[in-house]
Amino acid sequence: IRLDQGADVKVGKHLNIVHKKLDTIDKTIDDVLDFARTKKLQSIDIDPEKLVEDTLKDIPVPANIKIVRDLGSRLPRITADETQIQQAFHNIISNAIDAMDEGGTLTVSTNKQVNDNAGYEFVTISFRDTGEGISPDHLGKIFEPLFSTKVKGTGLGLVACENVIHAHGGSIEVSSEVGKGSTFTVKLPVKE
Repeated sequence: IRLDQGADVKVGKHLNIVHKKLDTIDKTIDDVLDFARTKKLQSIDIDPEKLVEDTLKDIPVPANIKIVRDLGSRLPRITADETQIQQAFHNIISNAIDAMDEGGTLTVSTNKQVNDNAGYEFVTISFRDTGEGISPDHLGKIFEPLFSTKVKGTGLGLVACENVIHAHGGSIEVSSEVGKGSTFTVKLPVKE
């Protein structure tokens, strides 16, 4: 006999709690491993718009959150490890969704940018939410290992994102206003 079939309500309730705790432990272990691993990039030539669209398809979005796409057309291609960049974007989007527990809008924008100092070209991917925002005290710490304001947060998700983006020769910046939302902007170099 399986414990979850034919068991009384109390046993079923406790099994459900155990299952949720195991999911949390699994997520924590994945975060620690993602942070600790130095993964070799398996870079391919990618269309940034398709990369964003494919990432958005894989994320469950609550009914009270609207996704707005402001994707630039004819963007130059980038060279990136699709799996690792998608995981970084997934983390940023999941954080944005978590910040809008009362609902809101996540605007995902892409654009081309030129660094005037050296003439390098970048594709920028911005994720702007209308969530609770990040306090100035926390803003400077969000990329520090083990810093988290979430009850079940590991404080490694954004650190792993930053590591992946830096490994691609890119950068990540954040701006935020408490009560109005946050914007995470990722810059990735254009394929040479």
